[in-house]
Amino acid sequence: MGFVQNDDGKWVKKGVVIARNEFSREPHLSQHKDSIAEIKAEQRKLSKNMEKIATSMKLGFEDIKKLHVVHTTRFGALDKEIRGLKHQVNNSIHVTRNVFPYSVDEFASTSTELQASVKSSAEDVVKATEVHMEVDRNLRPHGMKWTY
Repeated sequence: MGFVQNDDGKWVKKGVVIARNEFSREPHLSQHKDSIAEIKAEQRKLSKNMEKIATSMKLGFEDIKKLHVVHTTRFGALDKEIRGLKHQVNNSIHVTRNVFPYSVDEFASTSTELQASVKSSAEDVVKATEVHMEVDRNLRPHGMKWTY
């Protein structure tokens, strides 16, 4: 099987090109050597590019591994802090549940005691005023205005 030159001047296999009446020439050996040299040069370029890509990927994976370690460490510390906060909140809720009803009961009893004390004090003031008015009859007309 041989090669022929097509209209673009490129060499292709005979089966690919429609036969022409012109005389087809086989490529010279020097053209094959040039083509092989070009192919080898391209292979070297591709090989270098592949090495660069492989190196870049290795560095990228190393960076990802470092980030993974750092993030794992940070998230572990964050997880511990969150657990600590959760325990603090739960303890606060527990204390509040125990203290709040007691405080409400204490406030209610204090309020009742305070109301009784105010009522008793008001009665004492009225009695003291009445006693004082009985003692000093001159104040009675003026004191009556205050009490009514």
